[in-house]
Amino acid sequence: MNKQKITKFYIKLSLINLVLAGVFSLIPSELEISDKLEVALAVNIIFHFAYQAISRFFISFFEFASKDKEQEMKFAAKFFMGFAWLLMVLPFLSVFFIFKSVVYEQAYQSLYSLIFLSGVMLGGYSMKLKFQEKLIQLNSTP
Repeated sequence: MNKQKITKFYIKLSLINLVLAGVFSLIPSELEISDKLEVALAVNIIFHFAYQAISRFFISFFEFASKDKEQEMKFAAKFFMGFAWLLMVLPFLSVFFIFKSVVYEQAYQSLYSLIFLSGVMLGGYSMKLKFQEKLIQLNSTP
């Protein structure tokens, strides 16, 4: 997947998350509909913030902190790629615990965290691609 595909996927996922947040707000609970809609809006904002922060912050920090230090740059890029993999895998694993709480405890509000986790996973993938490009650039320079 390249940057354009990630952007298209981000837009599609944003729309899906908006629809899911609306559906989740219709699930019966002790909260009023206005409170549920506020939560749905907040979760969607957190989704966008998670994606944008993860996909941009670490690469900006890397570029700022590792100027003129080639060996450290290679190590830092590999470290951040490993961190990006964790950001993709750990949210995927936590989905099982979320569904467990939904099935056994009927805690349907925990489904909201799926929206946030999708932003973390997509941000981690975007971050991995950016650091992959940096490693290619670092390895191609003499």
